Amino acid sequence: MQTIEIQEATSLRELLDRGRGGPLILRETNGCGFALVKVDEDDIQALSSAIDRPSACVLAAQFLKELDAQYFESLTEIAVRTTEIRWKAVTDLTDIAISKAKEIEGKDWPETLVKDTIAKIFMARERVANRIFRELDSDDPTEK
Repeated sequence: MQTIEIQEATSLRELLDRGRGGPLILRETNGCGFALVKVDEDDIQALSSAIDRPSACVLAAQFLKELDAQYFESLTEIAVRTTEIRWKAVTDLTDIAISKAKEIEGKDWPETLVKDTIAKIFMARERVANRIFRELDSDDPTEK
């Protein structure tokens, strides 16, 4: 196998040009960097015969199982954060609606206009809150 150190190349184009003529694999070099390794057919055959296929399949299955668990854990965390954000939005919305209702109650308006305006404030709050929760139900990533 011919190793082409990345540190020797001035550009990716130069590195790839040096590696022409066979498959390339990327490998770590003593924890200090990476190298492209040109692999010829004999190397591929030697590596292929050295692999214990049943063990590789077990390791791959374990890796995929762990990856799947991490994926669903991440989705759950996202769903929880989204829910918390939306609950806070509805709480803030309610605080604003109550504040506006108190402000309207203090106005020197006819009683019917005060009641009508307050009712509309709470109807608007209800519409927006329902939309937030409806979107929350439809955005559940764990159910897709």
